[in-house]
Amino acid sequence: MIPLSFRKTLLRIFFFLVLFIIVSGIIGPWVITTKLLYGFYFFIYGNLGKMVLISSLAFVLYEREALKKIKMPIYKRTNLLYVLFSFLLIPVFFLSGRLLLHEATPYSNIPLFIFTHALIILIPVLLIPGVFGLQFIRSFIDRFKKQILVAIGVGIIFDISIFYVWKLWPI
Repeated sequence: MIPLSFRKTLLRIFFFLVLFIIVSGIIGPWVITTKLLYGFYFFIYGNLGKMVLISSLAFVLYEREALKKIKMPIYKRTNLLYVLFSFLLIPVFFLSGRLLLHEATPYSNIPLFIFTHALIILIPVLLIPGVFGLQFIRSFIDRFKKQILVAIGVGIIFDISIFYVWKLWPI
């Protein structure tokens, strides 16, 4: 039987993944169909998302017993503000993305380039404190520093590997 606290943790992880997929589904198709990433193409952010998912899965599998002992804090209204802010940044991203597309090159307006790409990363990152809460994140990082680094390492290896596999198919 799965302990209630672990079920709450799994439920929050599931909720985060659903929100992550929704946000990616809103932003991703537009990014792919435009030249927003110029020569970088979509694999930069697509692989980053996959890296997060694979790292999370590796982490949960590796630390499932310790995760069963974690108590999920009560959901606060401030958590909702992070999720709301994440979704409110989506139109800002589209606006800055459209402005960036009017530039001759991505580097003709470096502040706009940095701002637009920071939004691509910030929008899903804000979902983390929105779903889990800042207090939980701090205590989680303190408790699992080594394991988080291992999970990130697995994700990076996955990212590099998939990049080289994709290079085998130039079409």
